[in-house]
Amino acid sequence: MITHPHNPSAWTLLFSLQGSIIPAIWRKVLFTVVLSSLVVLSHGTLYHYKITPTATPFTLWGLTLAIFLGFRNSVAYQRYWEARTLWGELLISARNLTRQVQDHMPNLPREQRLHVLQPLLAFPYVLRNFLRGVVYEDTNRVLLDVELHSHRQAPALMLALLGKRLHQQGQQYGLNPILQAQMDIQLNQLSQVLGGCERIKSTPIPYPYILMLHRIVHVYCFLLPFCLIDSIGC
Repeated sequence: MITHPHNPSAWTLLFSLQGSIIPAIWRKVLFTVVLSSLVVLSHGTLYHYKITPTATPFTLWGLTLAIFLGFRNSVAYQRYWEARTLWGELLISARNLTRQVQDHMPNLPREQRLHVLQPLLAFPYVLRNFLRGVVYEDTNRVLLDVELHSHRQAPALMLALLGKRLHQQGQQYGLNPILQAQMDIQLNQLSQVLGGCERIKSTPIPYPYILMLHRIVHVYCFLLPFCLIDSIGC
């Protein structure tokens, strides 16, 4: 997740690299600048042949680019908003489950309560590492007191461990089955959050859309200098 200041200055908005696409595209932009400079130096001549494309194809390509870029922006924002919604649902379910354990088991010692809720505390961190594909941190292993490095579905393991501890503690405490069912609803909500995050991760933008957009952008940028060389009088 990219964090940003609440009141960024004009300097930050113009020159900050955090959250910007400049680190990813500067090589391609530099190549286009070099190509445009070579076209200017050669006056649009390639192998003794003057290339003078008209502006009509670029008008059509510009319309196509606008459509594809609009699609990419819509898809990107939709994925961001879905992820933000899932994060909100995770917070709500975690708070509800913690409150239910405190309210329905008021005489439960603090150490046992923390033991029951340990998988819930670690679930966001384990989910983050799982989605990023990074090695699990030792702090998580200490917190959970279980080995996660070789488990392919660590977040699901956390939910299973949490459900097992809640069920065992509920039986020992003599908790009403209706109250246990309410806790299980929150567990199911956390499982839906996990499934939603996996859906976002495993469903990228369709490759044909990426391929078509990149091809059109490259052709547009390569031929545009030849179109502008005569009109701008270089």
